[in-house]
Amino acid sequence: MQQAQPSQTALMAAAARAAHLVVDREPVIFRDTIAAPLLGERADELIGYHRAYGDHLVLAGTRAQVTARSHYAERRLAERARTGLDQYVVLGAGLDTFAYRAEAAGGAMRVFEVDHPDTQEWKRGLLAAAGIAPPAALAFAPVDFESDDLLDALLAAGFDPGRPALVSWLGVAMYLTPEAVAATLAVAGRLAAGSELIME
Repeated sequence: MQQAQPSQTALMAAAARAAHLVVDREPVIFRDTIAAPLLGERADELIGYHRAYGDHLVLAGTRAQVTARSHYAERRLAERARTGLDQYVVLGAGLDTFAYRAEAAGGAMRVFEVDHPDTQEWKRGLLAAAGIAPPAALAFAPVDFESDDLLDALLAAGFDPGRPALVSWLGVAMYLTPEAVAATLAVAGRLAAGSELIME
């Protein structure tokens, strides 16, 4: 994330999720119906690359990777929710749309989107432009993984450290320093018993 610049990786991941529904054949791996509206004026351009060159190894691979990891994380979350887990932490949330899709389905999961403050401000602007209201069950926890205390940010956003959580950390760690990765893993390791980390 560069200061005041949109996250290119978040854009490409959202475009891949949106394009999966229009480029790839049934059965789809992951159904993200919010990604395209969230991309706003860039949607036609970004999805258009996939329409035009969708069989290219890089684009097809990106769609496969992004949709498979999201499918796995949300499937595991659904399994854990059936046993009472009700806190979901999305580290490096970018343009993740789970909270908005879960709300439409009547979900009761408390979602904590953790990301750089600039990325969250950019996302809020995209949400407003698309007419998508953040659901009541969503809390934004602004964090610079390189310098901020993750647990402090989660607590400030209303996270309950006494209850287990599922934490997803997809497509982020490779962009961080080893020190930031270690600090984040240390926080995840101190969460309540029964917590789980899904990391790519």
